[in-house]
Amino acid sequence: MCLLCNYYYNIHVVQSCLNLIDSLLVKEYGFDLKDSASHIDRLVDLYFVFAYIWSFGGNLHDKSVAGFDHFAREKISKLGPIFPAEGNVYVWLYLCKYF
Repeated sequence: MCLLCNYYYNIHVVQSCLNLIDSLLVKEYGFDLKDSASHIDRLVDLYFVFAYIWSFGGNLHDKSVAGFDHFAREKISKLGPIFPAEGNVYVWLYLCKYF
């Protein structure tokens, strides 16, 4: 069980996740509907992972970071991104090249 820094309603966390995804699905961050379907699928997956980590895990107490890290790695591994063993899911970033 994870400890929260602040209480919130589940719907607010889901809305935060969707807001983050929406803010990333723009050309400035490499999203372009003219790109290949595989490129778009990959970006959507990666942006979802980012939004998931920070919307669901961003309000956790420091004591819960390790538990969330383990849980998130297990769930996220099904989407493809593999996090290095060192550090936690909060400290890694994915750099994508786009023009």
